Amino acid sequence: MPPAEVADDERVVQALLGAQSALGARASIAGLDNWSDAATLITEARIPAVCYGPGDLHLAHGADERVPVSELVACAQGIAVAAMRFCGVVS
Repeated sequence: MPPAEVADDERVVQALLGAQSALGARASIAGLDNWSDAATLITEARIPAVCYGPGDLHLAHGADERVPVSELVACAQGIAVAAMRFCGVVS
């Protein structure tokens, strides 16, 4: 898969950044040196997509993979607020 990039002014990015801010959480944009379904959406379908979730990437996809419940709850809240912002339900 070729490299994929999404502009920071895309609606999905701004919705997630706004959600993080509204929830009082730190928001940042960074690149990842790995593959995900987002890359297919971006390069093949031209749909802006991002990776967003809880946990430590160093613990992902291993025998001791784990996510603190508090991070899982915060992620779910972020996705809910971002979805409402993206759909124009809240600003």
